Amino acid sequence: MSDLTDDWDTTALDEGWANAPVLVYQNPDGTFADEADNEVFDDGAGGFVYADGAAVLVADPDHPSETVAPRAEILVFEDGKGGYVDEQGDQVFDDGAGGWVDRDGVPLTEGWNDSVAPGPEQAVRRGKGRKQRYEDLATNDGCGRRAIVGFVVVLGVIMLLGAGAVFWVLRKVDPPGEPGKAVDVVIPQGATDADVGLLLESKGIISDAGVFGWYVRFTGGNWAAGEYPEMKKNSSFAQVTQTLDEGPVPVGTSRVTIPEGVRLDEALDKLAAQFPEISKEDFYAALASGKVTSKYVPAELPPLAEGEVAPPQMNKWEGMLFPDTYEFSDDATPVEILQKLADQMSAELDELGYENSEAKVGLTPYETVIVASLVEKETGTPPEERGQIARVIYNRLAAPEILGIDATAVYSKNKPGGELTTPELRDPADPFNTRTKQGLPPTPIGLPSQASLKAAIAPEEGAWMYYVLVEPGKHAFVETQAEFIELRDKARNQGVIE
Repeated sequence: MSDLTDDWDTTALDEGWANAPVLVYQNPDGTFADEADNEVFDDGAGGFVYADGAAVLVADPDHPSETVAPRAEILVFEDGKGGYVDEQGDQVFDDGAGGWVDRDGVPLTEGWNDSVAPGPEQAVRRGKGRKQRYEDLATNDGCGRRAIVGFVVVLGVIMLLGAGAVFWVLRKVDPPGEPGKAVDVVIPQGATDADVGLLLESKGIISDAGVFGWYVRFTGGNWAAGEYPEMKKNSSFAQVTQTLDEGPVPVGTSRVTIPEGVRLDEALDKLAAQFPEISKEDFYAALASGKVTSKYVPAELPPLAEGEVAPPQMNKWEGMLFPDTYEFSDDATPVEILQKLADQMSAELDELGYENSEAKVGLTPYETVIVASLVEKETGTPPEERGQIARVIYNRLAAPEILGIDATAVYSKNKPGGELTTPELRDPADPFNTRTKQGLPPTPIGLPSQASLKAAIAPEEGAWMYYVLVEPGKHAFVETQAEFIELRDKARNQGVIE
């Protein structure tokens, strides 16, 4: 045998492979070699021999010839210790890109199938049996592929479960929908953060005391005992902790929240509920007495047109009390309470520049507040809509065209919009009728928020003349009547509007 063959026999003997069958490969040039790269020759009788004529013991007699170039291939095996070795027993390493490198970081070879690494059931270590090609290790029974696919599937399930868990937690931290009914909460002395969480959950303010406890660990807690009025059901954790951070109502005082957008009558109901000794009529009397003052409230409203009849709720103070949370001493008088709300509105209007409203938007400060109240009732969810709706109102006033805002009739008739009839919407005796009457209604139609007040004094720029509800909480703004009709009809067909 040749020296190479002798080397192979010696190596095989040393490693326990004596008389072991070998694989024969066909090179690209048509020659043959065994798996130790010894040259072999076709014996013409279906077998192979070495250069000295010694027969080659072929591993697969039925398919002795393999159309694989051995020189473009390195055999990689598991070493039984979690690592890998090459054909010579030298340690090799995964390069992280589907290939292998030696101890010096030099790539072992090129041109071989490196798509799958050998699995533990597929690799055969030296001294334990026949050597296998890397391709054999990767494709014997698909275990390598199944392992990878299984890993990907498990990882995907974990990610899906993780995403679901995150979504579930976020719904607890910030629940969908608006906050609900106000609830009075009293934290007893010695209550822990966990106790507070359970108390809030029992009153429906939060939905999960456990998640709230984890939230508090990161944001801080340890709140003072006492009364926390006006906490709302279905609140976000941020809203709850903000209210708790403000502390309880001091002894001898009351706290009341006037929501944005409510009518004057509703605001006075809120105040009367907080002060049992004062009736809503007492508050109305205080407003009518002239003792509550504001530089932005006109002394008198302009006279109504002939045939018009003022609705019972028509009041020059409508919209002129700022919606916010206030604290009052328990012995505060109606005038003191109302003056605080009126002063806060004046401060907000001063800060926004309402004293110069005629130069800014061409309307008096009071008329600009009326616009803000219309914006408050008409706006959708996107914050930019307030400025756009204000611009539509100003554009239609300048045209001039009727406003056609049904919220004004909702106010005067004191009925939900869906219950208004066409005659009610076009009632000629109603001074708040904007379906047929030109201009603004005589008073605001609710207490506008700071955002709506800002939109009214600084509207968006645009030539819009119409807006249409195209999906819940969102309007489209257009310039022409044809565009308006097209969007309106589409919204009706889709059931967005009636």
